[in-house]
Amino acid sequence: MFASATEIVTITLNPAIDRLIEVPNFEVGRHMMGRRIDVYPAGKGIRVSRVLARLGTRSIATGFVGDRELELFDAFLSAPAAGRAVPQMLRVNQPTRENVTIVDPVNDRSTYVREEGFEISPKDLERIQGKLGLMARDDAILCYCGSIPPGLSVDVFKQMVRRSIDSGARVLLDTVGEALEATRDLPVWMIRMNRTTAGEIAGHPVVSRDEALEMARFLARHGAMSAVTVGAEGAAFCTTNQAWTGHVGIHPGLVINTVGCGESFVAGLLHEWRRTGDWGAAFREGLTVATVNATTVRSGEIDAESREEFRRIAVIESR
Repeated sequence: MFASATEIVTITLNPAIDRLIEVPNFEVGRHMMGRRIDVYPAGKGIRVSRVLARLGTRSIATGFVGDRELELFDAFLSAPAAGRAVPQMLRVNQPTRENVTIVDPVNDRSTYVREEGFEISPKDLERIQGKLGLMARDDAILCYCGSIPPGLSVDVFKQMVRRSIDSGARVLLDTVGEALEATRDLPVWMIRMNRTTAGEIAGHPVVSRDEALEMARFLARHGAMSAVTVGAEGAAFCTTNQAWTGHVGIHPGLVINTVGCGESFVAGLLHEWRRTGDWGAAFREGLTVATVNATTVRSGEIDAESREEFRRIAVIESR
């Protein structure tokens, strides 16, 4: 089946409202004045669908969201281009968690505060399993993105992923911790992880492209295509028979907000592969879109001019 025939579905089981606040010379334990930069719906799958829409690729965004925030999420997903990000979130009778990112522009550092999230009931689990059962077909890519919420055990999460695979869908995993560990023996299609998760698995820091490549090859030997991103250092990507490393060299002063870069990488990768079927070109586009994301205040705002420039200066090496 050619790549363009696939349907992309993003699954966000533990969404959030992100608050981005700028506090110069931020210090813990002090009363300080800050400036609210933005407030917007978030969650890894939400970001992937929104960036895909900006790139021109359709996807369905599903998962859970608090009932009071459902309209906000629907509007956020629909804003980039009507019909490209199709919101099909399932409401739960609880508030969506809030995350706070404190950006210190003077010392060039960010502080992240994350809430745990709402607890999922057995009835909610039945609803999402039924929905995913309808979407898991051999013409679909199901992207399980982000953490799992309280009330959803890793065993149930593993069952959800297994059923998607057994139904013929390609499964992309971009998750962490116990959820990722529980699914390591499943024949997933692709895994994306950042340097923190890669380091936890490797047992040592993964900070360079060569170290990322070593981890990506380890994952590929177990059957999954794999992408390991290492921040400004770039990323490594392996298919079953090819491997690349790459980066986009920009001045550090251009970096504004790194939240969402991993999801932008996934969106760029899937968008270009679906368009061309070329994994080398898809890897370049993933790096390009992630770099654009890093230079914008709001995660997922992909500037066309920057995208063209960063694609041009991206350095990709076949390994």
